[in-house]
Amino acid sequence: MPGDGWHILTEVCTRFPLRSVGSPGERDHARFVAGLLKTAGLEAVRTEPVPCLGFDVAPCELRLGGPEGEAFEALPVVFSGSTPPAGITAPLAYADDVDFVDFASPHLRGKALLLFGWFGDFSTTQYYRAAVAGGLAAVIVARDSEHAVSYGLPPAAAGCGNLPVVSVSHATGTAILRCGVAQAFLRVRQTLGDTTGSNVVGVLPANRARLDDRVFLLSTHLDAPPVQPAAADNAVGAAMAIEVLRALAGAERRRDIWFAGYTDEEWGFSGARQFARDHADIVPRCQCQFYYDGHGTALGVNRLVVTGTPALAECLRSVAADIGHPMKMECRPNTLDPAVLFADGVPAVQAERHPQRTWHTQKDVMDDLAPAALRAGIHLYAEALYRLVNAPEIPFPREVDEAAREVSRRRLATWVPRTLAEAAHWQEHLS
Repeated sequence: MPGDGWHILTEVCTRFPLRSVGSPGERDHARFVAGLLKTAGLEAVRTEPVPCLGFDVAPCELRLGGPEGEAFEALPVVFSGSTPPAGITAPLAYADDVDFVDFASPHLRGKALLLFGWFGDFSTTQYYRAAVAGGLAAVIVARDSEHAVSYGLPPAAAGCGNLPVVSVSHATGTAILRCGVAQAFLRVRQTLGDTTGSNVVGVLPANRARLDDRVFLLSTHLDAPPVQPAAADNAVGAAMAIEVLRALAGAERRRDIWFAGYTDEEWGFSGARQFARDHADIVPRCQCQFYYDGHGTALGVNRLVVTGTPALAECLRSVAADIGHPMKMECRPNTLDPAVLFADGVPAVQAERHPQRTWHTQKDVMDDLAPAALRAGIHLYAEALYRLVNAPEIPFPREVDEAAREVSRRRLATWVPRTLAEAAHWQEHLS
């Protein structure tokens, strides 16, 4: 029976609580993971550099009325802008939804707009560009969530001008509306720049006569949003994968298992893209990806997202039934790191726990996780991979349908800029 990875998780959350892409914490985390992989018996273990658009975020300050007013929790929206060092005090305006806002209206110039819902998302900068052009002082986004959520605009927003955008909880947005205060104070500092993230790769080779040259890929992401310690998203990922590999290191294996720990999943998929370029010989031979993200919560439901054929879904369903692993299964395109490879026809499964109530918040801590939940997710992948690397006939094809590939291509197309120069060029092209 595999371990639960709890001691690894504890070390990651304690020693590397801040793991934003390209940060010292992320680099140290990558080296730590590489060391554990070598100890587990993997070969050709190394960290690989990945050029990324990075950021450094200082603590954010939001107060009502002015610099001495009541403080509320707020988190900067990644790739948005900054206030002057002393902060700004601006009149408040409110809108129910971004689609109802006329950013060219003189009424909004110089104001801090409190907005319910979203202000753009991973796929568009149109609202951000319009707000910059309209002269807004800031945007305060009240999400439908219990806590302030760290989310990001596309990296291309870095080339669209300076506009501070922060996220607050639904309760905070409601409190701002009800208090009747006419202005808000905001101080946010976000430094954007070119950086280098770290992928970690290694291979657990076959230790018996190889059946063929096909391989399986066990992967996760090593970076995190700028919250601490980001336990479920995604300190658990590497901990769980390492336990799977430790379990399989002592078993018979007739095919290779590759490991990839990606950087920059949160904002750009740069790590997964770089892996596909650096290991182009692996992609055509990869039969399936096994991915971890968002696992381990004590309260929730096991969920497996399957992108591939019904035969792949049935294979995992059978394994889960055999080991007594209750789970819900969703067959749909995966829009996280695995999308990079299944755009080229490589199927993927992702094990997670649902719901993620503390996703991208300062409340994503180890107290919300449970060793038993981790152990169950580790057991599922360890058993599935053991069967597959030793199966004379793999019970599913290496295939995703064209609709899923197209979803992946469209999603990937929104993540082009990896440097400030590329972001600026992108903005010039739009103009």
